[in-house]
Amino acid sequence: MTVLLYSLYKIDACISKEDSRTILEEMEQALQGLEKRNLGKYNQHIKNIFKMIKSCNAKVKEHLNDVMHAARIKKGTALLEKGLSIGQAAGLMGLSNWDLQQYVGKTNIQEHEHEAVHAEQRVKNALQIFKVT
Repeated sequence: MTVLLYSLYKIDACISKEDSRTILEEMEQALQGLEKRNLGKYNQHIKNIFKMIKSCNAKVKEHLNDVMHAARIKKGTALLEKGLSIGQAAGLMGLSNWDLQQYVGKTNIQEHEHEAVHAEQRVKNALQIFKVT
């Protein structure tokens, strides 16, 4: 859905009013399919919308890549907040360290490092879990 909305945003300037109405109708039909739990109907209407988008702008794959890249960066940031290093988070998300560093540099994530559970307590918890005391 994110890619669809982003793609619609990108083609707004080149789409006719008639095509806009058709897209809205397709979206309403897709919503009805979801409400009735008819995923086949939903998928068909979404495919129809993407066909219309492709007829106006063939860069839908680029839009998908942009959205997926942004999602990987956001997830990598969440991993940083959980305590992973930039290298570990970037590696897990298939990003370069540079991609993640650029985003983190614009935020204040690294300034808010705090331990929810102190290291000594984590060790005690681990020992209890594995019954090593």
